[in-house]
Amino acid sequence: MDDLRDTQQSAGAPADTKRGYAPDAAKEAVFSADDVYFMGKLPSGSEDSMFVSLLKAIGGALVGALPGMILWIIIGRFGFLAPLCGGILALGTVAGYVFMSKDGELPQIYGIVTCAVIIVVSIFLAEKVVWCWRMADMFPQIMNEVKDTLYLFGEVGGVSQETVDEIVDENLREGLGFSECTFSNFFFNFSRSLRYFGVTGRYYFNLVLSYAVAGAGAFWMYRKATR
Repeated sequence: MDDLRDTQQSAGAPADTKRGYAPDAAKEAVFSADDVYFMGKLPSGSEDSMFVSLLKAIGGALVGALPGMILWIIIGRFGFLAPLCGGILALGTVAGYVFMSKDGELPQIYGIVTCAVIIVVSIFLAEKVVWCWRMADMFPQIMNEVKDTLYLFGEVGGVSQETVDEIVDENLREGLGFSECTFSNFFFNFSRSLRYFGVTGRYYFNLVLSYAVAGAGAFWMYRKATR
């Protein structure tokens, strides 16, 4: 009988040991980062995945804006009302963003800010390209007509055509900052060129109109895509 009791006690020792250590094990429990995330924060590793998702969404918005920009420049190049393309550009931007962030893990404010910045910058660049392109196309013809008139006056006053050309070029450098009427010169001296031709107000009116059309298109598209 004594041997049987000893055997039962030794067999029950592990169970007692487990019961005895259970409270200590609970007291020594330490919360890991995964536990904290699980209790209401972001999932573990979601910062990296959110950053990648944001990059993808930005890329989608940029790609979506390209067709609208190209169409804007082409239409504006031929003298049509390019601001109407603002709605198309905005629709493409929002559609590209929504398509690349369709998993829905990005906060809504990210989409609003991203699309707004891309739309504003894209419209500004597209409108600037249109105006520079048109000035570079039309200005040489205007200057040729001006020079032909000055040549006639120069013949009467005994002034050579070379002198007339020098006077005109000097006047252009003082007013525009350059004498060669190329697209790049107008692009990098844009504000000065607008003032020289007296069309600053007209340019900003077109720009504001473009933003208004684009804003309406972007709002409609974003509401439709996020319902």
